[in-house]
Amino acid sequence: MAFESLLLNFWNLINQVALFLIIGVVLAGILKYYIKKEFISRHLDGSFSSIFKATLLGIPLPLCSCSVIPFISSLKDSGAKNSSLLSFAVSTPITGIDSIMVTYGVFGWFFTIYRLFTAVFISLVLGMIAIIFNKKSTKNTSAKSQIINLKFNKKEIFYSIVDIARDIAKPLLLGLILAAFITTYLPSNMSDFISGNLWFNYILVIFMSLPLYVCATASIPLGLALLSSGFSYGAMFIFLSAGPASNIMTIMVIKKLLGIKNLILYLSTVICMSLIFGFLLDYYFTEFMDTFSLMADEHIHFSIINTISSVVLLVSIIALLIPKQNTNKKKSCC
Repeated sequence: MAFESLLLNFWNLINQVALFLIIGVVLAGILKYYIKKEFISRHLDGSFSSIFKATLLGIPLPLCSCSVIPFISSLKDSGAKNSSLLSFAVSTPITGIDSIMVTYGVFGWFFTIYRLFTAVFISLVLGMIAIIFNKKSTKNTSAKSQIINLKFNKKEIFYSIVDIARDIAKPLLLGLILAAFITTYLPSNMSDFISGNLWFNYILVIFMSLPLYVCATASIPLGLALLSSGFSYGAMFIFLSAGPASNIMTIMVIKKLLGIKNLILYLSTVICMSLIFGFLLDYYFTEFMDTFSLMADEHIHFSIINTISSVVLLVSIIALLIPKQNTNKKKSCC
C-alpha cells in the first residue's frame, strides 16, 4: 500500500512539472545557442554597472548548479571580476528560464515574481558588498568577437536543447524520487512538529540544502514535498533559494576560484538574505500564497496534455541517462 502511494506521489509530481519543464528546456536550449560566453564575460568588469548586468544576464540563463561551475571558471579566465562573478553565481543557479517556467506552472505568478525579485535583490546586494571588499579592479580584456550567435541552425539548436536536458536529467530524477519519498514516508507527527516551529523549519532546510546537489528546476519537486509535509512557504522558499546556490561542491569551487574571503561573503549573504525573505513570505504573504499557489496541492485532476508531457519527460530522462556507446572505435584509422 505504501509502495502504491509512493508511485502515485511520484506520478503526481511529474504531472505538475512536466509540461512547463519541457517548454522551459526548449526555450533554455534556444537561449544557450544564441548567447555566447564572450558576450557575458566582456560585461563583467567589476564596476557597479556590471553588477546589474551580471544579475540580469544570470536570471534567464539555463545554467544549473552543475553547469554554472565550469562556466564561471571560464568567465574568470576570460577576465571577469570577482564581484561580478559572485552576482552571476547567485542569480544564475537560483533561476534560469526552465526553472521560471516550472515555478509558474506549479506555484503561480505571485511566487514566481517573488522568487525572481529576491534573486535579483540578493545578487545585487552581494555584488555591491563584494565591490567594497575587492577594490582592485582592472579593465576587462575579454574577447569581443562573435559575442552573439546570429545564425540559425536547427541541428545545432536541437543539440543545445539536448545538452540542457542532459544537464538536469539526473538531478531532476533524483529530486522527483526524493520528493516522492518525503511525501509518502514522512511521519504525520513530524509534520505537526514542523508546522508549529517556524525557525526550526528554516534551520532544517538550510542543513538539508547543503549536501543536496540539485539545480533550481530539480529542487522544485522537493519544495513541493516539503510544503505538503508541513514545512512553511518561507521554508520552501529558503530551500529553493539557498539550496541551488549553496551546495557543497559549489562552495568548494568558489573557494578555489575566488578565495575564502569571497566564499564567506557569498555564503553569509545568500543564507541571511534567504532567511529574511523566507520570513517575510511567511509573515506577510501567506494569504497570497494560499490564494495563488493552489496547484501545489492539487494531485488528482490532470489533463491529457499533462499526461502526455509526463510520459515524454520520463522517456526523455531515461534516454538521456542511458550511457552512450563508443562509436569512434571503427574510425580510429582516420
